[in-house]
Amino acid sequence: IEPHAKGSVNPLLIIDENDVQAGHAASVGQYDEEALYYLLSRGLVEADAKQILINNFMEPVLPKETV
Repeated sequence: IEPHAKGSVNPLLIIDENDVQAGHAASVGQYDEEALYYLLSRGLVEADAKQILINNFMEPVLPKETV
């Protein structure tokens, strides 16, 4: 998100079966520059455009009331 941003990942797998394979993953990346440019070209300020991109990325995994 920012040049000196830090993240912490704490995997939590709650499994109630004896015969299961499970895993977890985390990813780190930069903003989609084309998407950011598009939002900026529509009049958004950079902070708002970045927040929209973050919300869009997180929406599939967070409860609706969080996003």
